[in-house]
Amino acid sequence: MIEVEKKCIPTESFVKYLDTEARFLDEVILEDELFDFRNLSLIKNDVWLRRRNKRWELKIPVKNDKACDVYEELEDENLISTHIGVKNLTDDALFKISCLITHRKEYELEKFKIVIDEVTAPNTDFFYRLMEVEILVESQEKYQEAEQKILDFMHKFNIKSEIVNSKFVEYSKQFEKEIYEMLKKARRVKITA
Repeated sequence: MIEVEKKCIPTESFVKYLDTEARFLDEVILEDELFDFRNLSLIKNDVWLRRRNKRWELKIPVKNDKACDVYEELEDENLISTHIGVKNLTDDALFKISCLITHRKEYELEKFKIVIDEVTAPNTDFFYRLMEVEILVESQEKYQEAEQKILDFMHKFNIKSEIVNSKFVEYSKQFEKEIYEMLKKARRVKITA
């Protein structure tokens, strides 16, 4: 499946609206450990290798522009290893960059999945709150239609369509300045000024 998503900053009024008008799906705690090679070749290319609650996932960009993020997600460890060119995911070439803990609430509203994330990092004072509006599509050919539906939905609810840092980008901006500057120079990852 291909995930089409738009990150945004939730307003208190929209969060209250979700609590009363949306269908509540789930509330989960996610422990995301981000991995890469020493030269950071994955994240430089907007490819994200994470171990989420002990399960490996790889997010590969299909399209990345100012509107929405479009990623293919792999969860099979053999496919992930092959894609990044290692024998297995415990390869010494990979190292852990960060660990972020997300308290996530998931909703469904008008066929969209809405997630509200409150993110922290162990042993820091990091806190970041963001929202994602998501749709899954079966093929790359359908992402433009999904993207337009997301933007129309956001406009309907007066949600600003602006570039918003991902959890890791915001974390690196505050705690991993060298990585943050490298991501800015690479120009493949969306970053707010």
